[in-house]
Amino acid sequence: MCSACCARTCCVRSRCYRSSAGRSRSRPAATGPAGTIRAAFRTGCMAGPLWTTCGRRLDETVLQGLAHVNWTGEGVQPLLAESWETPDGGKTWIFKLRQDVKWHDGEPFTADDVVFTYNLYADPAVASIYAPKLVDVLGYQDFRDGKATSLAGVTKVDDYTVQVELEGPRPLWVDLLNISISILPKHILGDVPAAELQQHPYWTENRVGTGPFKWVKYEPDQSVELARNEEYFLGAPRPSASSTRSTPISPRL
Repeated sequence: MCSACCARTCCVRSRCYRSSAGRSRSRPAATGPAGTIRAAFRTGCMAGPLWTTCGRRLDETVLQGLAHVNWTGEGVQPLLAESWETPDGGKTWIFKLRQDVKWHDGEPFTADDVVFTYNLYADPAVASIYAPKLVDVLGYQDFRDGKATSLAGVTKVDDYTVQVELEGPRPLWVDLLNISISILPKHILGDVPAAELQQHPYWTENRVGTGPFKWVKYEPDQSVELARNEEYFLGAPRPSASSTRSTPISPRL
């Protein structure tokens, strides 16, 4: 079984998929008339990707993961990770990160952000609903039980390489579990105590990410406005803005 991804081709479940990783630097900006994406958004979903599932669509326009499900639904494609490989059948995963990505505030995206994020999701004090996605990572249970202060299996090899070691071979780990982790900025959230994290103004005032749209304004229980990221590493999106309006949802009797 092939479970590796190189710069231009992903091999998953004995199939190979072309990726855009090798073309990202030269991809031209979108052309044609620019419009605005407008969408409804349920209230109560602004807590951020650590604690909600209903805000996933909004999160993915601002934040990004290492990989994402291909738009065709067949396997995954690289995003913040330029490539990945597993030398031992799925027990160890080595991610090569893109070196041309910047956070919306201009800070460079590096392996430090990835290691920080994985530990944040797994930290029992943070109480992320996505923590179980990391249950296979070496040291997860020790971290949850208070026997360790971080995930033993997530290490920085260099500024643009991260290694993730699992408890055992998981050939489909990237496909099924890793895609749920949105990478967060260590330079903004790294010093925030876990008890204060959910109430931090980052989530509502300026959710700095690496995605195709930048945070503009949030009106509580009303709307979220985003603007096109002209420096997005896959090329600026065609819409010039995105507007998401909150919609109260009443339980059906």
